[in-house]
Amino acid sequence: MLFVFDFDSTLAELRGIPWDTGVKEEVFQYGKAQGMELDNSMHIVPLSNLVGNTPERKAHIDQIFRKYEKECIQKKNFVVYPSTVPTLAALRKMGHEVAISSNNNTISIKEVVEAGHIPVDAIRGRDSVLHPKPSPDMLISLMKEFKMPKNKTFMTGDGFWDKEAGVAAGVKTFIIKPGKLDITLFGAFL
Repeated sequence: MLFVFDFDSTLAELRGIPWDTGVKEEVFQYGKAQGMELDNSMHIVPLSNLVGNTPERKAHIDQIFRKYEKECIQKKNFVVYPSTVPTLAALRKMGHEVAISSNNNTISIKEVVEAGHIPVDAIRGRDSVLHPKPSPDMLISLMKEFKMPKNKTFMTGDGFWDKEAGVAAGVKTFIIKPGKLDITLFGAFL
């Protein structure tokens, strides 16, 4: 089976990133500079997906996200939740594939994965697909890589975008509170 996890607020927490006052504002201003009519009350996820509607714009949005993530990681302002490593290690020991699907940048995820010794087989960040979550593109890419059918793939995250991506991909989806990952969540499927 393939177990796919969201990253920030599911496996780890990137602390102190000003998502609304820094990242979102830069995305908004970039979109305005591109001549787009935007509503600043939009949540950062649909706003960044709307502004990043071409490969060039998407690359610029990814750089904005990376700038803030990089600063957070360089300051070691992140935590890997206590249950993350034991849960993922247990799944892998049982012979399952474990992957990350996140709207964070791939390099940022890799840096925390390495620092926290998080056992994963693959990572898909926002910069690895044209359409980040809630699009199912990352999940579909992972299912293709591991040749895993929908009925043997599971998505676990902490919010709406994770749920929407899982539903759109047609996979069983679990929504948990930050830091509450537990292998018993998958008991009926193991």
